[in-house]
Amino acid sequence: MTTPRPVNPPSPQRKESGVRERPQHESLRYVFSTEVHQVRWCVAEILGHRQLAEADAQEMGAALEELLLNAMVHGNLEIPAGLGDGTSNCKAWKQMVNQRTSSLPYCQRTVRVAAHWTKDCVVVTVSDMGHGFDWRALPAPPASEDASERPKRGIAMARLMVDSLTYNDDGNEVAIVKRLRPVGS
Repeated sequence: MTTPRPVNPPSPQRKESGVRERPQHESLRYVFSTEVHQVRWCVAEILGHRQLAEADAQEMGAALEELLLNAMVHGNLEIPAGLGDGTSNCKAWKQMVNQRTSSLPYCQRTVRVAAHWTKDCVVVTVSDMGHGFDWRALPAPPASEDASERPKRGIAMARLMVDSLTYNDDGNEVAIVKRLRPVGS
């Protein structure tokens, strides 16, 4: 009887110059605890393993930051959207985030992220453990890039940063698609 060997994906092909090419397909999965102060670290973790064009890195970073924050705050911690956004020094918002982050059942909830990369596209799915929301009631996507005056502006702005943004029926999972520019553009 032979001992099974682990199956490793083939290493990326090397060009004659010694520079690695992007793998054709790559899928990664993450599970993040609901720690709002760690959102930027989570985004860096998701995007950090792949070299991206500067514009793609900025757009994906902004969209992911918003969607992860929504999953943690409004999904897992079940904090209503109208209470505040955390950036306006809303004392009640901060107190509720701090309280729920350390209380059952909220403190046990996680955010799951799946990222599927191809040579020219990335699909990222963000899932939370909350009850979801009625995404069908969201305002229509803005006609221009000035989404700052609208309700649910974070989702509207995230939608502008990616090629596609869709929710599951329950509203506790969002998938984004972003076509990638060549690095250096």
